[in-house]
Amino acid sequence: MSKKLNLNNESLDISEQDVDLMKIKFEMTDSLSTLSQKNFLQRIYKEAQLHLNSLMKDSTQSEIKNKLEELNDIIKNCNVNNAESVSESDKIKTFIDILIFLDKFQSAKPYHDLLEKNSADTAARQRMNKINNFLKNFNQKHDYSES
Repeated sequence: MSKKLNLNNESLDISEQDVDLMKIKFEMTDSLSTLSQKNFLQRIYKEAQLHLNSLMKDSTQSEIKNKLEELNDIIKNCNVNNAESVSESDKIKTFIDILIFLDKFQSAKPYHDLLEKNSADTAARQRMNKINNFLKNFNQKHDYSES
């Protein structure tokens, strides 16, 4: 779904996800003291999850990969913009590891397709469960949002 954005008497169509991304960018120009690091990361990861869901369906979408890179850039810029006020140990070190997700999504695709054809395929189900468990543990290890 898109929204109309009026800028200098020009109307632009913009997706709701892009509006959310713009809001996050705007809010992140403030210092980390306004938002705790954990809350900041959870906002970023929640936004990333929307893009990862799209990427899971089609891992060739370069536009989605670019949006995830933008989120990583927001994290990096927040560290740079707050370099003087945030100690080295408090800087955000957890970025969205796009390559891991891409690899797992591509690995899961053939098993997902098999299960679409035959939901009773136990070998495919076991492989999907293994990939899902890896991603669940990976997300927990990196404090990625579970929502």
